[in-house]
Amino acid sequence: MVLSQVSLADLNGQILFPCVENGTVEDAPAAESVYLAEDVNNDGIVNIHDLVLISSSLGKTGKNKVDVNSDGVVNIHDLVRVAKVMKQ
Repeated sequence: MVLSQVSLADLNGQILFPCVENGTVEDAPAAESVYLAEDVNNDGIVNIHDLVLISSSLGKTGKNKVDVNSDGVVNIHDLVRVAKVMKQ
């Protein structure tokens, strides 16, 4: 199996930088804070506040921070993507 462009995050949405040694995955300290696209308010947590921000921008087009899937429109797909991260 080959994985590419995979991000690991904790339950708060904080990106993890794992180290793999002898088949064991261990958490490694991050060089700098990195946030998920789904954390639209950049508070370090993917939660209902991010969903509210997306909901308030539904239908907007063009470059927009709450367009988490970068398809050019804020829509249900952005809400679903954030909800999936919250569920993890």
